[in-house]
Amino acid sequence: MNAINQHIAAIKQQLNQVLFGLNGINDYNFDEKMELVNQRLLSIKHKREEMLKNYDKSDLQQFNSEFENIIKEINNKFDNMIKERTELKNKFGEELKVKQNEKKLVNYKR
Repeated sequence: MNAINQHIAAIKQQLNQVLFGLNGINDYNFDEKMELVNQRLLSIKHKREEMLKNYDKSDLQQFNSEFENIIKEINNKFDNMIKERTELKNKFGEELKVKQNEKKLVNYKR
């Protein structure tokens, strides 16, 4: 059981690092931070698969509640990032339409 606790602690630490990395993302470091986040998520996935092979599923299920909050936070952070990017894309799309319409009006006036 001690080995399971060590694996669980390692996964929790990596999940916290993922959340920390997501909170630090901006337009200037997006690619770099997302690469680190993806690497950590992949590492967590591998550790999870390893644990599923080595331990009984019922032994592992007791730890699910420990991960729920941080996983929800990570999901919310991804959702918020997507929402922000979508809003920004729509804003730029509208601005582009306005500029195109202005260009058409200038051409019609000639």
